[in-house]
Amino acid sequence: MDRGVFMHAVAEYRMHAGNCRELANLMAKPSDKEIFERLAQAWLKLAELRKRDREPELEVFDKIPFSAHEQRA
Repeated sequence: MDRGVFMHAVAEYRMHAGNCRELANLMAKPSDKEIFERLAQAWLKLAELRKRDREPELEVFDKIPFSAHEQRA
């Protein structure tokens, strides 16, 4: 998966979390608010896990020299 697709997934998960928070704010019953807050937290956790799973892989690419100038450095 390329970096753009990866970042899109993380952004999408965060968007879902925001939507859940908006829905939580619309709920009258505290129990309903809590359900949507928990859903938001789950989406944020998923985004964080996705980001962490991908970061070590991306660090490898950051260390690869892509030009002759970088190879001499």
